[in-house]
Amino acid sequence: MKKVLALVLCMAMILTSLIGLATAAQAETAVNTELTAHLRVLYPGTSDLEKEIAGDIQTEMAKKYPNVTVEYLFLSWADLESKLAAMIASGDYPDVMQIQDVVNPVAMGALEPIQPWIEKSQTLKMDNFAQVALDNNSVDGTLYAVPMCMIPYSHIVNTDLFAKAGIDYAAMKTWDDVLAAAKAITSGDTYGFAMANGGEGRFTFRDFMMIALSDGFVPNDTSDATKAKYVETLEFIQKLSAYMPKAQSTWLYPELFKAWEAGTIGMMHTGTYFTGNVVSHGITAMDRTAVCLMPAGPSAEKQTMMVGTNGYAMIAGSTQKEAAWAFIETAMSEPVLGKLAGSMNVGAVNYLSDDTLVKYANIAYEKYGADVGTKHIALMKQFKAAAETYGTPMPKILGQPAMEKVVQGAIVKLTNGEIDAAAAYDEIKKGIDEVIASQE
Repeated sequence: MKKVLALVLCMAMILTSLIGLATAAQAETAVNTELTAHLRVLYPGTSDLEKEIAGDIQTEMAKKYPNVTVEYLFLSWADLESKLAAMIASGDYPDVMQIQDVVNPVAMGALEPIQPWIEKSQTLKMDNFAQVALDNNSVDGTLYAVPMCMIPYSHIVNTDLFAKAGIDYAAMKTWDDVLAAAKAITSGDTYGFAMANGGEGRFTFRDFMMIALSDGFVPNDTSDATKAKYVETLEFIQKLSAYMPKAQSTWLYPELFKAWEAGTIGMMHTGTYFTGNVVSHGITAMDRTAVCLMPAGPSAEKQTMMVGTNGYAMIAGSTQKEAAWAFIETAMSEPVLGKLAGSMNVGAVNYLSDDTLVKYANIAYEKYGADVGTKHIALMKQFKAAAETYGTPMPKILGQPAMEKVVQGAIVKLTNGEIDAAAAYDEIKKGIDEVIASQE
């Protein structure tokens, strides 16, 4: 009888344990069938990897919220704000957007303050985020986007071309050194420097802003006090244009990265999104790419490195905010964000370990080669180390999209030899001053 009782008790304990495991498993895979929505997400991530991650979010949302569907509106970053403005003007509100600069959307009244949603979240806390990322996504002390990744920007060098020219890129300390290196590298179809001057101006403006910051000013400052710095920066670009490909006037990032992979460019600007963009064209560039900050200009006191942030914002006019927040929480979850931060940019959160980042980098890039993930992490460490020493927050510029077109127009003319630096300055000043005046 005792043996039977013991057996019954044992079986009861096993059954209880199995029920507990089943309950835990159900909790992990718990679904919310009450939330119903069709979400539209403005998603300016057009590389193969970014689209793959967008699909991952859809998959995770389908598991957790089977009655919520996600539709992406895939855009270039250059088209993001104009699309948002057009949709808002027509009362056709999207629900969520991926975002890098909150200033203009906030000025439109387009974004929902996001901190209250974080404070009531079961998975995200305010102390999960790097302070610089929170600052970048705030206006007048109000947080408008959940920081996802930080984006250190830098110029990079083709180490093979520098070695062939007999130049130590680490020894470049002045703009004259950059010009000398670009000249030495340029030969035939190989160029010392390249820009992406096509499209609506986003990439031209970014490169110009990085060079401007290296000389101690921001592009929207057209005051008399800044004129000398502005003109000498444009003169530097004018001199550098002798070693640039003419075709770059129509290039966007795909063309720029394709040329980088082909090994025909010695220097260009990029950010921690480098690998995700270049692997679409090949992986040989991973072995000959090194971070190399633009040296301080003649009027600068120190070398600088621009650091931006990207994240997710909720649209104020959305009528599906609970579902929109569910999307953001899912996009910020460890499996999804780990894959993104491990493969592109630098995480803006504290819950992704180095092991996690390496794991997801290898997963993200394994189809391109067994060691591409390892090479990516090594390059990201170069960006991160430089940012820790030289990083400065990306300037917040109200009206930047309109200014981008102004700067691009002048830079294209300047690099094509149609105008000189003085004329380019006059054109930029006139255009930027008009943009500023239109906001008053």
